[in-house]
Amino acid sequence: MKKQSALLIITMLASCMSAQIHTHTGQTHAVQRFPSSDVHIEESEMMRRQQWDEHYILSLNADRLLFHFRQECGLEPLPDIVPYQGWESTDLRGHTLGHWLSALSLMAGGQASSNAIKEEAVKRLNHTIDVLAECQQRRSQLHPESAGYLSAFREQMLDVADNTGQGWAPYYTLHKILQGLLDAYRIGGNTKAIDIARRLGDYIYLRTTRLDKDKWLKALDIMEVGGFAESMFNLYQITNNSKHLTAAQTFQQMSKLVPAAHGVDSLHIHVTDNYNHANSTIPQFIAAKREYDINGNSMMLDAATNFWNMVVEHRTYCNGTTGFHEHWNMAGDQLSKELDAQAGENCCTYNMIKLSDELFLTNPSTKYPEYTERAIINGIMGTIEPETANFMYFHTQKPGAFKTFPPNDGVFYCCSASGMESHLRYAAGIYFHTDDILYVNQFFHSALQWQQKGVVLRQTTNFPCEEETAISFDEASTTFELRIRIPSWCQKGFTLRLNGKKATWTQRDGYACIRRKWHKGDKLSVSLPMSLHIEPLADAPQTVALLYGPIVLAADLGKDGVTRELINTSDNFFGGVKEPWQVNMQIPSLTGNVSNLNWIKKQKNKLLFSTSSTSDGSTILFKPLYEIHDCRFADYMKVESGK
Repeated sequence: MKKQSALLIITMLASCMSAQIHTHTGQTHAVQRFPSSDVHIEESEMMRRQQWDEHYILSLNADRLLFHFRQECGLEPLPDIVPYQGWESTDLRGHTLGHWLSALSLMAGGQASSNAIKEEAVKRLNHTIDVLAECQQRRSQLHPESAGYLSAFREQMLDVADNTGQGWAPYYTLHKILQGLLDAYRIGGNTKAIDIARRLGDYIYLRTTRLDKDKWLKALDIMEVGGFAESMFNLYQITNNSKHLTAAQTFQQMSKLVPAAHGVDSLHIHVTDNYNHANSTIPQFIAAKREYDINGNSMMLDAATNFWNMVVEHRTYCNGTTGFHEHWNMAGDQLSKELDAQAGENCCTYNMIKLSDELFLTNPSTKYPEYTERAIINGIMGTIEPETANFMYFHTQKPGAFKTFPPNDGVFYCCSASGMESHLRYAAGIYFHTDDILYVNQFFHSALQWQQKGVVLRQTTNFPCEEETAISFDEASTTFELRIRIPSWCQKGFTLRLNGKKATWTQRDGYACIRRKWHKGDKLSVSLPMSLHIEPLADAPQTVALLYGPIVLAADLGKDGVTRELINTSDNFFGGVKEPWQVNMQIPSLTGNVSNLNWIKKQKNKLLFSTSSTSDGSTILFKPLYEIHDCRFADYMKVESGK
């Protein structure tokens, strides 16, 4: 599609949007989430990562994160408290505190690995909310004309953004703060937080009434507003204040939503330098799904659904990440041209998982949890450095490169902030339910309380390190249908055994379904046999990823030139990839028959594989991508045989 014709389609579709929107009553989905307090991860590879994350979260000083909030409203600085550096010393200051609030809320609301961690999270959360309330009240007294404003930066930054779209993402930062407040209330149980959020929402509504609509629509195609629309919709669902709904709709980027609703892929079109920014775009479609939840506007659901397909099916790397240099630069199915160091911003993975879980509520298709599984195991799990809990920015796809984990406290990048949440959200997409159905979407070691049914169950597994899971009922005496996702990677060999005997089940919509009265002590064993398979790139079939079940396997290419200093660089490569991080080694090709992978050997009882079927005769060791953290690797390799 040529650029001019694409822009014309975008303009024409957006111009007729008002004639096609119909308002309906809010949607009550048959499929529902469980409260965060009712599902949690247990001891596993994921729990280890969560504990590294928790340690980092609690290492942060609340008053240092609050320094600029106090300063902006005229409160005296606390003695011996200095602000953090990195992005927290720039115009983006305050964004970390928003994610930190959300992470603390998850810990306080049931995801903490221990009671001591939970109690400390509650303490930090309550202190931070108290200070934010004081800051908001103080500023409202000094500036009654903008009562309710709360941020770590000057209000004038919003004036510039409203008229020009310029400035480093003030609404992006406000989104993090607002969502952190909402999470503090909804998940963390802090009632004061919703009062702060309500006043901030009232302030935003008043700003929207003064906008020059023409300038604003152009500004939306330039600036990054993050998930501000979604958070305002979330606020409306709590307050039922129509002003908050109106304000939320003001932040929707119709130039993207309308084409997507009509099946037009405009994600890569260069309307402005930032129009095709991936992490600016994904939250727009999370917000679109939220509007559908509120008023039943089916166009918004179509937009979110079509968008998901455009990204996951045509713009996603084998590890579940998407985007290059934070953008979608080309039409779909062109990934071979962007196998480089800046592939796959991890904030995008965080947001695509959120969108997948949202869409499942409306359409319980297995494709959504299948993506979530892929993205968590191969994307999120590998983005945290062992022990230090430094988080990756980009999940490099350059064969022969190595991962970099910038020091969180020195950079406070966007992915450092969203990373705090990601390792506390492993439990979010495991179980869903209707009044009469329990969906098991992920095979993660976990526990669930289904309070309405009086059911307590535990899923015991070392997945993905083993090929089975067991679901045992600690409490149950009720009839319902249990649906176990049948993964696409184990269509053969998937079996169920109930209390030691072969189970009788039916297959429906990609699930193994068992309806019965469940009792305390029942145990369902699920066999999940894995096998090797390859995934070629659509535009370069000779470039393939190797997978074992859902696990992306990476070639371990050694540690030549890899140092701790280079791994923990604070360089985000926006100025180009400098020599120390360049790849100057020859990557061998694979030479085996791709239709029969018996030339790749698995080590007994280990997730380690090796082959000598290479172009230079060397032996290559493959291991799970999520275990890679200090060596050169390749999760895409060339195949010479093509047989």
